[in-house]
Amino acid sequence: MTIATTWLEKVAKTRSGATILFLFLAAASCRAATSDRAILDDWFACVECTNGELDSLRNLAAQVPGTVDTLGEALLQGPSTLQRSQLAQQLQASYQLMAHYVADDPSADSLGFSQSEFVDKYLAKMVTIYQERAARGLGEIGGHRARAVLDSALQLPPSSFPPAVWAQIHYARDSLIGP
Repeated sequence: MTIATTWLEKVAKTRSGATILFLFLAAASCRAATSDRAILDDWFACVECTNGELDSLRNLAAQVPGTVDTLGEALLQGPSTLQRSQLAQQLQASYQLMAHYVADDPSADSLGFSQSEFVDKYLAKMVTIYQERAARGLGEIGGHRARAVLDSALQLPPSSFPPAVWAQIHYARDSLIGP
């Protein structure tokens, strides 16, 4: 394992590292931050979600029925094309910082992966987290509309989602009371 890979794994496992990864996604949103969108962004970006993000999401869904549709779109498609592009740019910048660190440290091994591999790997992880959070949000909101979105996702082939997302869709749907 290279120094950069070890460093990334350590960063990703820490609360601050997870926060950094989630902040990439939150920062990638270029829409005007209305309070409704801010609540959704907080939900997608929270790490431990202990600051009332879930309660805020439930309250938003009770007031704005379109919240379920937004979560359904996020579940099926992940972040928007623009969000993905901005996240990829941020990941490229992070790779460059690591590459400079490794280049400046004579005792460091090479990164062991290309910029493209790094961006692809962590972008895929962020898309997975985004979709998992959408599924969980739908399960927590509940109701007929959320159930219908989860049921329609379950009609797709399992290969339509990463395994962790597929499992979260099942968990969210199974947590709902009723047929």
